[in-house]
Amino acid sequence: MDKVPMGSITSRLAALRPAPRCSEIILSDGNVLEDCRRIRWLVTALARHHAVDLVAMRQRCGQLLNARNYLPLPLAPDLLLVPLPLAGSGEKLGYVNFHCIENKEGDRDSRFELTGDTVLECFLSRATLERRLLAARYVAMCLGNSSPFL
Repeated sequence: MDKVPMGSITSRLAALRPAPRCSEIILSDGNVLEDCRRIRWLVTALARHHAVDLVAMRQRCGQLLNARNYLPLPLAPDLLLVPLPLAGSGEKLGYVNFHCIENKEGDRDSRFELTGDTVLECFLSRATLERRLLAARYVAMCLGNSSPFL
């Protein structure tokens, strides 16, 4: 299992999902790459690539949403990462690019389809998933392209 250079895939990134012994990087064309590093390190590498200060960005998003946890991460105009539990055991928290979500399936379950026909299951209630996606939409609307983070 090799380390994936994050700078080369940032424009095609659809999701970061934890797996038992690795992290899965899901691209917008449906391909899945495996990386031996943890999700947290991959997000830090993406922030470094886009020259974004994660601490300052989380503070700004926290002020906008009046929240501290599970904040969306706007790293670039086409890369807004939404934190969601995408695994059932072990490391659970993954990130989905808000701009790659095509549609949400079903009325009761929390599944959604990404570009590239990839379906992900989220371990949240439908209402909580909608609330997190609404928070991401609000952050994108408030920060727009005038943000130093975008």
